[in-house]
Amino acid sequence: MPAAYNTTERYRELENRLSECRGRINILEEKLLESPASLSVAEFDRLLDEYRAEQVRLVHLEQEQDGNSTPVKTAAAKERWRKQNRDRRKKLHY
Repeated sequence: MPAAYNTTERYRELENRLSECRGRINILEEKLLESPASLSVAEFDRLLDEYRAEQVRLVHLEQEQDGNSTPVKTAAAKERWRKQNRDRRKKLHY
């Protein structure tokens, strides 16, 4: 039997990964902006690719964090399901 899923550990893990990702983004921004003329074209492209990858990673982590913080079944969604079930019961089934 698998171990129980601990949401507080997952939240902490996400926070740590988000802070690490933001730190890497800041470092890459500094490298890209401080002296782009002194970098070779290949090095500049590599840093730019790393920067883009970190931006994408940050967006995915933030989306996961937002998805975990919002309730799955909101009151409006529950009410829609109730209405749909009531409507189905009212229909004639042959």
